Amino acid sequence: MLQRNGSGLNLDMALRRWKVGLLGAGFICEAHAKALNRRSDIELVAVCDHARDKAAEAAARFGIKHVFSSLDDMLADELDVVHVLLPPDRHIDAARRILQSGRNVFIEKPMGLTSAECQALVDYAGEKKLKLGVNHNFLFLPSSGKLRRDVSDGTLGKLDQVTINWLYPLGLIQSGPFNNWMLKDPRNLFFETAPHLLAFVMDLVGPLDRVQAFVGRPIDLPGGARVYRHWHVHASKGHTAVDLVLSFTSGAVDRSVRVRAHGAVAKCDFDRDLYYRDESTGYGMLFDNFLRGIHIARQIGFGSATNVLKSVLGTLRKAPDADPFGESIGRSVNCFYNTLQGKLDSRLEGQFGADIIAECERIINCVEFDAPQNQNKPAVVSLAQQPTVLVLGGTGFIGGHLVRALVTRGLAVRVATRGLASAQMALAGLRVELVQGDLTDPGFLDSALENIDVVYDLAKAVGTRWEDYYKHDVLVTRNVAERALAKRVKRFIYTGTIDSYYSAKEYSH
Repeated sequence: MLQRNGSGLNLDMALRRWKVGLLGAGFICEAHAKALNRRSDIELVAVCDHARDKAAEAAARFGIKHVFSSLDDMLADELDVVHVLLPPDRHIDAARRILQSGRNVFIEKPMGLTSAECQALVDYAGEKKLKLGVNHNFLFLPSSGKLRRDVSDGTLGKLDQVTINWLYPLGLIQSGPFNNWMLKDPRNLFFETAPHLLAFVMDLVGPLDRVQAFVGRPIDLPGGARVYRHWHVHASKGHTAVDLVLSFTSGAVDRSVRVRAHGAVAKCDFDRDLYYRDESTGYGMLFDNFLRGIHIARQIGFGSATNVLKSVLGTLRKAPDADPFGESIGRSVNCFYNTLQGKLDSRLEGQFGADIIAECERIINCVEFDAPQNQNKPAVVSLAQQPTVLVLGGTGFIGGHLVRALVTRGLAVRVATRGLASAQMALAGLRVELVQGDLTDPGFLDSALENIDVVYDLAKAVGTRWEDYYKHDVLVTRNVAERALAKRVKRFIYTGTIDSYYSAKEYSH
């Protein structure tokens, strides 16, 4: 028999402990795992990734019981919810399989790549009576919440203009890997980033009435793909004008929502989680500008002080709120589980996610894309002679220039890479030998070092902590150097990364 406490809550429901699995152990996995581990009603049971070593590393770091490399195998485990943290083109298929198994689903944005598939998934979840949530995490920052409150309660007055900026450099365009999903089609970059902006639009003003879209600053990438680094969307909702501006070029960062209304101007800087409201004081021109400036400075100063305190405490506790991005995901995850047994928050509902993808499609359909100019660029050309130079990390920004310089000087070069397709794109047209393998594998290294006189080691370690760099940089480099000595390589040239110096601070704690 169900018992109820004094507040009318179902006690069994209050004591419910959700068993959760993570599908995908990439970059975003850390933020989700940290948020989940902070909740007493969550048991993080499983993590799955086709690269089992990545899943095992995540499991060790976050205390996850079971490791899988197959979704079907993970779904054989006892789970209530699965977080889908895969590349966007795999979201719909994975989510449908999870719903078929009888589990609730929480998907990273974008929900999918077509509104028809997204709507079908929403309908299927409804038929199965399961919850389908989509993470549009920036909506849950404190600064976003203040803007949302001031719009909804009429504090700002009737909206006249909403401008949302995503001016944020994208390193992939500079250095690859160029086979990344985002770069395979000019539409993909918009699908990856625009849902953040359109989530603000849909939450503040609802579906748009009219839409125009323009693209600029095209660049042709190795492998034949073309990317547009500037996007400008001009739209309207009733009497409210809406502008979305996206730029992926190098420069200062501005990720913000600015609202002009009849009573005030408000700005939410969601990159730094800062919010301020600028409104008339009523003291006349002589004092109004001064008092408004003071008021804005106080709001920004208080917000900045609050954020640095949260960052320090969050870092010490290793909590999600150590930075705005982690905090936004933590708050979104908390909201999902707080409403999982009732009606999901409207900002998390699958229908909201599907409507955002429909808006993305409308915008993309307004754009005319030109064909890339380098579609017929030749692939990597095989070597006729035995290589004497081995380059590790030859597909990166510096590595690519090094390989070209060596080939230009007439040297026979072998490039060791983790991803053959990406290397073929990055080094297209060059006469080099490509070998694919893992630098931690002695057998692969011995084969790659065969007949080599000189090794250039520019392999990049990826991590945020000293332990990451120690494992993927220090130990791997030592392994490479030891194998090079054993193979009697004449010269070994190594370059590190300044990131490891910053991460060492955490190691001292």
